[in-house]
Amino acid sequence: MLWGAVVPDGDLYIVREWPNKVPCGEGPYDGPVGEWVTPQGRIGDGQTRGAGKRVGELIRLIRGVEAGLARRLGIEEITVVARGVDKRFGRTPTTATRETSDNLIDNFARGDGEEPMFLTAAPTGEVDADITVINQWLSYEPEKPVVRGINRPRLHICDECQNLLWALQNWEWRGAGDSGGRDALKDPLKDPIDTLRQLLALEPVYLPEGYTGCQEPRGH
Repeated sequence: MLWGAVVPDGDLYIVREWPNKVPCGEGPYDGPVGEWVTPQGRIGDGQTRGAGKRVGELIRLIRGVEAGLARRLGIEEITVVARGVDKRFGRTPTTATRETSDNLIDNFARGDGEEPMFLTAAPTGEVDADITVINQWLSYEPEKPVVRGINRPRLHICDECQNLLWALQNWEWRGAGDSGGRDALKDPLKDPIDTLRQLLALEPVYLPEGYTGCQEPRGH
């Protein structure tokens, strides 16, 4: 999971990830969970320790992380605008009967004993197109002076998001037509990048204080 915040000039900051490799504060949900993938390419502790949670536990986890972010910012609570989820994973039935067909989005909306949480299926596209979008957010002309709002990346990732940074630095994608493309799609390093793809697919923009355009409380 990733949490992003957009500042008035339109730049996007990835301020938190979960599972996280390094401490992100002193709250109950801020301690390190583990690596998503080890430097040797093996499944990391971050995947095994974070597995098997019920929907209610995930909702508590998400709100706990957001409470930790609010404490670090010195504010009462974070205003969450949209919560994205992988469109296929979010809509895949978890249980089905003749009358109903539950999926992750439905189950979060019910709350599983917690206050309901509303998810949006992120409209991601083909991998090639989404990687181009990530590169556009990161692009700037290094030979020219870095000037805010003119020539610098629009996507910034906090140092604490070590699993995402490691994936961006080490996952290799040469395009769908490449012979190694199938291996790249199965590489667990792709998982954090997929999460970033989903966040960017929601087209995050800065919303002024007091914005009330959302019908339901949502967030990334």
